[in-house]
Amino acid sequence: MNLFLPMLMIAATFTTPDVATTLAVRLETSYVDQVTAEKIAADLRERSSRGEFDRLAGDELAKALNARIRRFTNDPHLGIRYSSNPIIESESTPPSPEERVRMRHILGTQNFGFEKVERLPGNVGFLELNGFADPDLAGDTAVAAMDFIANMDAIIIDLRYNSGGVPGIGLLLSSYFFDKPVHLHSIEWRDGEATRVEQFWTQAYVRGTRLTSQPLFILTSDRTISAAESFAYSLQAVGRAKVVGEVSAGGGQPGREFRISEHFAGFIPTGRAVNPITKTNWEGKGIQPDVIVDEKDAAVTAHRIALETLRDHAPDAMSKAKYQSVLDELIPK
Repeated sequence: MNLFLPMLMIAATFTTPDVATTLAVRLETSYVDQVTAEKIAADLRERSSRGEFDRLAGDELAKALNARIRRFTNDPHLGIRYSSNPIIESESTPPSPEERVRMRHILGTQNFGFEKVERLPGNVGFLELNGFADPDLAGDTAVAAMDFIANMDAIIIDLRYNSGGVPGIGLLLSSYFFDKPVHLHSIEWRDGEATRVEQFWTQAYVRGTRLTSQPLFILTSDRTISAAESFAYSLQAVGRAKVVGEVSAGGGQPGREFRISEHFAGFIPTGRAVNPITKTNWEGKGIQPDVIVDEKDAAVTAHRIALETLRDHAPDAMSKAKYQSVLDELIPK
């Protein structure tokens, strides 16, 4: 008789359901949508009591739990993961100087998400931004990018490959497109049974030249999510930018990762973005572009629209002819 098999089964029966029930508790106390949290928690407890998760472990258990979550919400931020290495509860303390040096080096090798900045024909600036890094680390690079496009007649910001990050860099970049502070959005944070509201405004001061009159276009794809969506949604809502591309991913609820057990962690949204103009956000539905095109055609389309806008608002016949000439030569009909 193999004595190890019964022992392993007993251990699995004891530990595996605990992941589900612990996740249920965490959702009830932290998830921003309390009604949905209670529904998911009840479902997890009921299935755990029936032993549905008993024989699952590792990635298979995480997959099963995520499948149950998706039956109640499509929140792309909410989910659980398995790690073969022990998970340490994240600390809210600021990183040490050594950790910041390491973070700066790692993000620096990616140029803090600033993939490309160039001048397109017709004097249209193009900035490809693939991530939103901490402005304390990425601020100088952001300012340099804005300095480069400061003299352009129109601006295109490409967020098609941007999976988000921290919102600070978006606030910094947004500040260049206004001549005074503007309330872009708020976040309603769940704090137990209470709600705490945090407002996000553009900065009163920026280094370099503001770009308040240039037409602004933002490119999106179905992978554009989180802080990248916040940037595009806010500028679109206030009427400062037109969005070109695909409907974005629809992740409008920020949060953080919680340790569920030694080898499981869940990212749980604890806040809800609220735009002061629309009184809502893009959660679950994504940003609706002003011009819907396939992501692969978004850059060319935005360039064409930018040139047409500049042509139509040109101050004289010579300028109008200049933009039309570029349109005729470079932009497909």
